[in-house]
Amino acid sequence: MNNFENIQAIWDTQDVNTSSDVPQELYDRIKKSNSIVNNKHIWTIIILSVTVIVMGGGFGYILNSLVAKLGLLIMELALILRIIIECYSYRKKKRLDVTEYTNLFQQRLIKFYEWRRKLHLSRTMYIVIAYVIGVGMMFLEFRHSLSSFWFNFFAIEFVVIAIVLIWFIRRHINKEIKDLTELIESCNLN
Repeated sequence: MNNFENIQAIWDTQDVNTSSDVPQELYDRIKKSNSIVNNKHIWTIIILSVTVIVMGGGFGYILNSLVAKLGLLIMELALILRIIIECYSYRKKKRLDVTEYTNLFQQRLIKFYEWRRKLHLSRTMYIVIAYVIGVGMMFLEFRHSLSSFWFNFFAIEFVVIAIVLIWFIRRHINKEIKDLTELIESCNLN
């Protein structure tokens, strides 16, 4: 059972004739779930920021060709765009008072979930593809310093890793889209 189902089960067990206040146990779980979501946003922002800093500082001096530096720039821009999106999403999510249960809150929550779903349906994969293209362009730098055998070996490995990475990210995105769709539907039922 996931967090949402646990919260729904607690809500359903409450006596209808009691006060309309949120039960303390439900309130605590909602706050905890909200905190977990907010922390995921923060950790994503931190990890992506450190990656941008390390890449810019480390690879910027090593790369010699214009194509490789352009690849690095594309990678960094893709990550920076993702950081901006996560910061905006975090700020938008943080504005919602998850303990408020009103029609206005419900509408705001549905809007947020729909925005997140639209974001993942298109833009996230474009960012990942741009990042992979940047890595590929940077990889061309190694063509000059590796034998043809090792370059071909790493080229094949790059393609396999790119496919696995895109598959993994796509799978994660599809799961979040499914979860968001369920949340939107459950919000519409209430």
